Amino acid sequence: MLFLAIKRKYEKIPLAIFYQITNPMNHLFTYISATKSDTTSTFVTEHRVTDTSYSDEDLEVCGKESIFSFANGVQLKKTEEFDDIQDSELVCPECWISYEVIAQPVNLQVTPRKKILNRAC
Repeated sequence: MLFLAIKRKYEKIPLAIFYQITNPMNHLFTYISATKSDTTSTFVTEHRVTDTSYSDEDLEVCGKESIFSFANGVQLKKTEEFDDIQDSELVCPECWISYEVIAQPVNLQVTPRKKILNRAC
């Protein structure tokens, strides 16, 4: 039933583009969700982490870069950086998180290619 409603909404769009729009494997959110999964996913085939922390004057900046490889050939880079200072628990601490598609098969168009966040909450 849902498929028919979606099909009617996009009936003037060529079939190849329709499948690209409605395919969840074309959405960056699908890959971000897989990286946050509490269970071991067969979809994520490899996960590498590099510590990118550094000191900047009196401030310790914590950071890490993660590369996720997926079974369908997509590779996603997640970069996290935050200042190591004790803020009030009532305030959401400032941090920088970015997700970027760094590789994908030619038959797959993941969008958006990059997403940047500046708060964890």
